[in-house]
Amino acid sequence: MSFEILPWSEISDQFGDNLLLGNGASIAVDERFRYRSLKEHAIENGLFSEDVQSLFDFFRTNDFELVLRIVWQSTNVNAALGIEDEKTEQAYRHVRDCLIDAVRDIHPEYGEVEDHLPAIASFMRCFKTIVSLNYDLIVYWAMMHGNKLRNGHRFKDCFPGRSFDDDWSRFREPYGDDRDSSLVFYPHGNLILARDKLENERKIASSGNGLLESILDKWAAGSYVL
Repeated sequence: MSFEILPWSEISDQFGDNLLLGNGASIAVDERFRYRSLKEHAIENGLFSEDVQSLFDFFRTNDFELVLRIVWQSTNVNAALGIEDEKTEQAYRHVRDCLIDAVRDIHPEYGEVEDHLPAIASFMRCFKTIVSLNYDLIVYWAMMHGNKLRNGHRFKDCFPGRSFDDDWSRFREPYGDDRDSSLVFYPHGNLILARDKLENERKIASSGNGLLESILDKWAAGSYVL
């Protein structure tokens, strides 16, 4: 069965409430996001050690986030119980370093995508709720750009004080000089979101130019995990 794909300009008046963004949105900004997975990129570029590959094989997954969290929690448990386990710590460092290298290779810097942000922010502000399924920082950078304009609209991610507020519906209400707002959610996670050793989720904040490197530095320091 075939379907006609209509220009957005012809149907925009019918869909003004919710926006769902998949990987195609990121690919439209930068072709490097075409990789099907960070694992695929890591393998093709020789980033995996034998131990790292064995972990992915054992857990039968392509999910970097899952493997990294499992090994990270193992090192924390061993540390809490006073168990010396250098191999697990080495495995965690290898998985973490592979992830950092893969993200650094694939993800563009702020300056490389900055010219796209005004158009993205302008489009997103038309929707009351935005759901991004992507890990990259494009949507977040567009939010930051839009909020700097101080044009009566504000993007909100429901992370006041860098912790998610379960009572997120209250952010629908405008405050200050704002007339309306858009709420942005990341149901699959995002690079700006990380967990501490107690599994508390936090938002990593920094300026647009230094955000990506700040995230990678915090991973490398072992303070947070994706």
